[in-house]
Amino acid sequence: AGVRIAELCQAPEGYTGYVTAGVAAGLSLSAAAFMTENNKAAIYKLPNTEGISKRHVVLDGGSDTRWNQSIQTSGADLVFVGSPRHPATYNDLKSILTRRSHGIACMVYFAGGYHEGHGLSFDDVRALTASHGVRLVVDASAQLPPRSNLYKWTNGGADIVLFSGGKSISGPQTSGILLGKTDIVACVALNGSPHEQSVGRPMKTSKESICGLVRALEIFIRESDADDNARYESVISIVMNIIRGTPGISAMHVVHPSPPTVQPNTIPKLYI
Repeated sequence: AGVRIAELCQAPEGYTGYVTAGVAAGLSLSAAAFMTENNKAAIYKLPNTEGISKRHVVLDGGSDTRWNQSIQTSGADLVFVGSPRHPATYNDLKSILTRRSHGIACMVYFAGGYHEGHGLSFDDVRALTASHGVRLVVDASAQLPPRSNLYKWTNGGADIVLFSGGKSISGPQTSGILLGKTDIVACVALNGSPHEQSVGRPMKTSKESICGLVRALEIFIRESDADDNARYESVISIVMNIIRGTPGISAMHVVHPSPPTVQPNTIPKLYI
């Protein structure tokens, strides 16, 4: 399944796929993998990180911080650069990576986690992490469409990229895609189910979710962003015609010019 997913997502050579129980599980497994690599003694004792030298995960405090607990379930310590009022700058991130790179397991970058025009770009984050030997995870859970995002960040050199299986792909709601470099995906697998002594044991992915996700992804790839928009606009038109003229009910058809509460902003929406 992993090889097929990587093929469908046009991942570069040296990458493979892994099906998670959603992106939140993918965040925890990614952190665990970068902390322990293939050290079974370390894997067996997580979330206890005593003796693990690289146990810090860097986050931009001005980005999307709703998923901190998902990372912390691995046992990782979070290191914040920036704040909600002041997202991290290039120099802020460079400074923390320079001072603490020896203890950093990885950095998590939330694609779409900033208000438009604010925050660090992926290119800057990738350049800085690469130059300091820090591995990079991209949480792209809600960043489909466009379909080109399936290969945007792997082609850009991210070590792991995470997508929801149950959003635009329309796969099982309990599924997620983890695309990563082959060496680290092997470490992700060691930290997950069915390994009994692993922090990811409760994050079991069923065979039904795996098969359902692969099939949904095949269908998703076969269609286009234009097909999606046409379908969404058709549904919106039907609903608006039904409620038009109904006393006490109003409707507003919106395509947000900036990141909305429900992402991505390319999807037309009907507010009733």
